[in-house]
Amino acid sequence: MQRKQAARWQRERRRQRRVIVIAVIILIVILAIPSVGYYTTFVAPPRHTIITVNDVTYSLGDMVKRARATAALQVGSGQAPQVGTLPFEVLNGLVDEELLKQGAPGLGVLVTREDVDQEVRAAFYPRPPAGEVTDPESLEREYQENYRQFLEISQLSDSDYREIARIRVLRREVREKVSEQVPSVEESVYVHWIRVRDDETAIQVEQRLDAGEEFDALARELNQDSTYADFNGEVGWVPRGAFVEMEELLFSIEHNTLSESLTTRAGIHILKVTDGPELHEINETMRGVLEIRALEEW
Repeated sequence: MQRKQAARWQRERRRQRRVIVIAVIILIVILAIPSVGYYTTFVAPPRHTIITVNDVTYSLGDMVKRARATAALQVGSGQAPQVGTLPFEVLNGLVDEELLKQGAPGLGVLVTREDVDQEVRAAFYPRPPAGEVTDPESLEREYQENYRQFLEISQLSDSDYREIARIRVLRREVREKVSEQVPSVEESVYVHWIRVRDDETAIQVEQRLDAGEEFDALARELNQDSTYADFNGEVGWVPRGAFVEMEELLFSIEHNTLSESLTTRAGIHILKVTDGPELHEINETMRGVLEIRALEEW
């Protein structure tokens, strides 16, 4: 009896989580309808061509469909879509995807139906907590229901979403292929930085550093980068080619001298270099950055 009650409780908990996610997605779609509707009605008809990539065209309707899917995927993974910038992200994404599709065969990269099936299952198959007793048939039904609900909310067909999944697999395979050119050793400098999002905070950081406050302490308080820097603002060995917008300054600044604020696409940086340049082995994090750069250049 207790096992049955526990199983029912687990099923109810999963159902509630799905309902919450679905409600949030519906809210986002509803909020997006006025702006998309206005643009569709008064600015450009849905079939109007908005981008062309080597004679392959995409319409406004293609962009709206992909934006809806992107928002649904982001919410489903716990992210908050930025409705204001979403159309531009989608446009850039469509261009990148078409270039991938056109160029991948030249690298010998092909994606099979089985690859796509695995990608779809990975996205929607339930992940029970460790140690929980599960029934494979129940998990399969839940997977099918998760996928069905997503298609219903995003208004995508199964073939539409499978094409999105195919592109994800294709991107990974192409990245792996082009990353073969990334070296294991490269000239590098040892970097610390504080990254902020606005000029006001950057000025505050500079003033407090000029007043004698410690770089590490300010990084712990104000640094908004947790991707590359630790809580003290220490990034580590940065190879050439990793951060192109900063490279000239990183490889010319005097050791232990604070840079002026440097604005990049990621934010506003105050930089400090404490060692190098010297040949150094590329760590896993920086290798990932160089692989992304190699893919972008390709």
